[in-house]
Amino acid sequence: MYDLDCKYIFTHPPKCAGASVAKTLGLFGGPQPHPLFSRYKKLQHAHLSAHISELNKLQLNWQDFYKFSVARNPWDRAVSRYFFEQTHTHHFNGLSFDQYIIQCYNFSTEKGSPHSHFTIKPYLFHENKYIMDHIIMQENFDHDLAIAMKNLNIENYNTYHINQKTIRPTKDYRNFYNDATKNMVTEMAKDSIEIFSYKF
Repeated sequence: MYDLDCKYIFTHPPKCAGASVAKTLGLFGGPQPHPLFSRYKKLQHAHLSAHISELNKLQLNWQDFYKFSVARNPWDRAVSRYFFEQTHTHHFNGLSFDQYIIQCYNFSTEKGSPHSHFTIKPYLFHENKYIMDHIIMQENFDHDLAIAMKNLNIENYNTYHINQKTIRPTKDYRNFYNDATKNMVTEMAKDSIEIFSYKF
């Protein structure tokens, strides 16, 4: 998502609390449709380079924009994604969590690149360079969101914590893993682990 008035680019890796940021920015949830809602939906989970491409088409310098995103512990993110799919899309119905991780891992191995459910680098890098100005860590959401709002000169805002109403039975992601699946996610989410020093 990019905003020409507030001059920001916000990228939204799935299952990292990005919808809560978008609602805090007022992009949806108000009494009237936000004029930028269609742009938000078009670019909701688009990679950073896609946003920059849109600004280039407008002959605008993307370096003049405040660039921020969200991140989340990758093992927790994987559990969240699995139960979101179970609840809302049914893409992995019939698969246990272990089977879901193994399927994603096998897909990554065959493709030779990280599965899209686990990688975060495309949302933070452009032309193989990290160019973000700020990251809102899901684990430190309110504090990091306040920094972003201050840098955007947005003083009056409501902080939202959107609950996707998934069927996840517990918040402790560690309970879902064995050594094999933990190591598979470690490999698939190598980029976020290296960038943010996440620990299991």
